[in-house]
Amino acid sequence: MDFDFELNDYNNEKIKCPECGFIFSAESFYCPECGLLVINDYRCINHKNIIAKWMCVVCQTPLCDNCVHFKLGRAFCEVHLDTFIIDGHLPVFKTGSPWVAYLVLGRLKQSGIPCVLFNQHDSSYSINIGDLSFLRIMVPLEFYEKAIQELKNNRKSVV
Repeated sequence: MDFDFELNDYNNEKIKCPECGFIFSAESFYCPECGLLVINDYRCINHKNIIAKWMCVVCQTPLCDNCVHFKLGRAFCEVHLDTFIIDGHLPVFKTGSPWVAYLVLGRLKQSGIPCVLFNQHDSSYSINIGDLSFLRIMVPLEFYEKAIQELKNNRKSVV
């Protein structure tokens, strides 16, 4: 596969993914949008004798064509296939309490992790039930593992 290289205003090399057309930094080893690997130095996590073509966009697990799962044009490993992604962000925490949500949001921001609060509450109803009643803390794909680790390290002090 041929990759197109471009220069942006800061003279940083950029790559245009031949699979999805997303433009990303040449320093990256895979397309963060679809998961296509830029270099062929990785072996599939499940088939060590096969060179990986894809990278799970959540956990960066190298995958071959037989192991990759696609959802909405993105490559996923089996573990993260049901991951909820909105505009390149993944949920790392969910709660029904606004107080707890803002506490966790502040903790992640203090750790240098960019995050946003995703709120689907319907304010026209006084009762929130079901999946829309949750507040979710969302982080960019590239900060997912760091955010999960931060929450595990501070679990007892957060909630």
